[in-house]
Amino acid sequence: MKEHISIESLQQFLRRELPSPEFMRLIDHLSTCETCQTRAVEGFDFKEPLRALDTTLRAEALGDLENHLSYEQLESLVDDKIDSAASLEIYQSHLSSCRLCTSEFDDLRIHKMSLAEDVRLPSWTFAQTLDAFRKILIPSIPLRIATAVAILLVVMFGLFIWKRSQPTPQITQQLPEVTSQPEGTPSPNSSLNQKPSPDELILVRLNDAGGIVTINDRGEAEGLPTLLSSTVQTLQRSIKEQRIPVDPEVAGLHTVTESILGDSGDSESFSLLEPIGRVVRTSRPRFNWRPLAEATEYTVSVLDSKLQPIVTSPPLTQTTWTPPTPLARGVIYTWQVSAAKSGRTFISPAPPAPQARFKIVDAANNAELNRLETSRKRSHLALGVLYARVGLFVEAERELNILVRANPDSDLARKLLNNVRALRLRKG
Repeated sequence: MKEHISIESLQQFLRRELPSPEFMRLIDHLSTCETCQTRAVEGFDFKEPLRALDTTLRAEALGDLENHLSYEQLESLVDDKIDSAASLEIYQSHLSSCRLCTSEFDDLRIHKMSLAEDVRLPSWTFAQTLDAFRKILIPSIPLRIATAVAILLVVMFGLFIWKRSQPTPQITQQLPEVTSQPEGTPSPNSSLNQKPSPDELILVRLNDAGGIVTINDRGEAEGLPTLLSSTVQTLQRSIKEQRIPVDPEVAGLHTVTESILGDSGDSESFSLLEPIGRVVRTSRPRFNWRPLAEATEYTVSVLDSKLQPIVTSPPLTQTTWTPPTPLARGVIYTWQVSAAKSGRTFISPAPPAPQARFKIVDAANNAELNRLETSRKRSHLALGVLYARVGLFVEAERELNILVRANPDSDLARKLLNNVRALRLRKG
């Protein structure tokens, strides 16, 4: 291409409508033409292409997320904190056959190394980035996925340039008490979604939600996505108290000490691995346990609050099982595993050990999280607070870490992050 890329061609590039040869010629041109580089990252609205890209990647690359390793499991692998050889074997076996989880594991490991060593990555030019990407377009990568990644690269480069142009956030003082909103549906007129008047004092200014979020002396905010009134109430309280209120049921997951009915198995009892004492997002959690030596089969039972079976697995030879149908959301469940060995049945947890309990995120909060995660205004503040409130502390720490890195001078962001870290350590 000797002349500049047309507006139409750039739009087709973002929508992935160009044939492969034309797509590569366009990348060649962008790698050397500063004018078209500028137009590519500054002259377009990336919202629609990014939403389309998100949908395509989810459908073509990610598949069923419930069958992949969670962020917490990947992090425990990276930090070498697996306390069970059986769990380690399960996770490593999954990584050996799952390219997605392997890629996420490698990314997380590199990220952890960069944090530990305070490594600063080199600042590449747009041309260098495109050239590096072009070199990794090897035949073993499906073209539809490689093309999607190329678009994501261009989009993220544009967002990077835009964020570099934003002013540095400043915190002047703490928020006064604000009035809580009642429970209800998403409310665009709530005090955390109204535009502050010019004569009101801005107390908090954060880089968040794809732009600048400001909160004034009346507790009104501009720049956040539309939130449920319950989320607004939690966010207001978190800002006021600089700590996140957690669902009381979450705090009680570790406190029950009643024994589960069944044969303890004497000294030959075995133990469960996960989920125990925590909240899970999926309605079809994966149950894992340590094997019992010489056991011929296992049976998993999921129990309600009255210790009545809700669902029972068929006889299993492996030490992992996922229910075939979803469990009800918003419910605290207890689970146990029975093992058959030499004509006897052994139960885990063995009395007097406490129950193995977990909770599934309720439907309303799960829908709110889904909406915030896919929002064009992805707010790390709102997500971090909501994750923590429902008991997803690993995810909350991840979002608030991003918020702190984008706002290194924010006392509010750092205190919320420290609060979540303390909650996570308390849950063990």
